Amino acid sequence: MERGSAKHGPRLDEQLHKETLPLEQGAPASPRIDEHRAIEDASEDEPSVAQRIDLQSDQPLGHGLSFDEIEQRSRIARFVQPSRFPSDRDALVASAHELHAPTDVIAALQALPGDKTYENVQAIWDALGGHVEHHR
Repeated sequence: MERGSAKHGPRLDEQLHKETLPLEQGAPASPRIDEHRAIEDASEDEPSVAQRIDLQSDQPLGHGLSFDEIEQRSRIARFVQPSRFPSDRDALVASAHELHAPTDVIAALQALPGDKTYENVQAIWDALGGHVEHHR
């Protein structure tokens, strides 16, 4: 005896399976966004998100770093291999070259004092004169 749906035929069962497969696998059912979930643009008297970030980029956040400082420290961290620590300036610059770092990151690393050993990215950031977070 063949088991199947008592309410639908095999063709309709296959169609329903194809429609619900993305939901079963975790993918969105439709590439379109539901209208009620779409993010609204800023109104005429409100700044956009990009403008808000630009307005605050040079202002310190609640923990002592500005958006620009967070981005600069993050860029340096991206182009220094953790396995290189502890390391001196030349090894850090070599690591940045190996990872194809942009010129501003290499220039920042070259500006480090050459007679010092750096234990981590925070030590590099401190030597470059960056601000430090203040945790509560």
